[in-house]
Amino acid sequence: FTIMWPADCSSGVSDAPQKEIWNCRCTLLSWVKGFEPGTVTHSPKMGDMSFEEWLNAKEIPDTASDRNQFREYQKLLGKDAPKYYNQFQQIKYNEPEKWSWLKDQAKMERVIREAPCTLTKQKFSRYFLAPEGKHSADFFGVGYTEDDVRLLRYDIARQFDRAKASERQSNYGVESFDIVMKLGVGTEGTFITGWIVDQEGDLPRIVTGFRREPKK
Repeated sequence: FTIMWPADCSSGVSDAPQKEIWNCRCTLLSWVKGFEPGTVTHSPKMGDMSFEEWLNAKEIPDTASDRNQFREYQKLLGKDAPKYYNQFQQIKYNEPEKWSWLKDQAKMERVIREAPCTLTKQKFSRYFLAPEGKHSADFFGVGYTEDDVRLLRYDIARQFDRAKASERQSNYGVESFDIVMKLGVGTEGTFITGWIVDQEGDLPRIVTGFRREPKK
């Protein structure tokens, strides 16, 4: 039989029976002029592994820093992080777009957690970015979606500055104030964010947010 390469079944070239072609696990070795035999490296044999198993078994350095980073991402991102360590490494070393997204999510979550204010996730998912929320149309109008809970929390966290507070009030030990922020995805709008400090020593927590463009 004439077979030009592993699994060759091109019409008019190979007359090999199908049993010689199907599920072929053969491979090719390169022969480059100027290189001695034995110096060419090639992929490990697949044996009985599926392609997915082989892909996950590719040699990727197992380092303490990777394992620490994997654990950190799991704590930061929860269900948004890869479930298994080998999945994490596969994304880090072989899937640049997914890795870029994962790093961005971790960066945003760090800023949110280190912010000098409280940005409860439920406040954003059930109020600011809920379709039935009182001011959700204001946030949707500048490009946010229901899935942008972390992004909106991040945008507010990085702009929080108590020194820029206005409309300060204090009643029975409860302090309230507003902070003006520029928020949006692609387009920007001016928003009033409202905050409350329940008692001395507490972090300010966000209670409302709505769009208000400056008067012309």
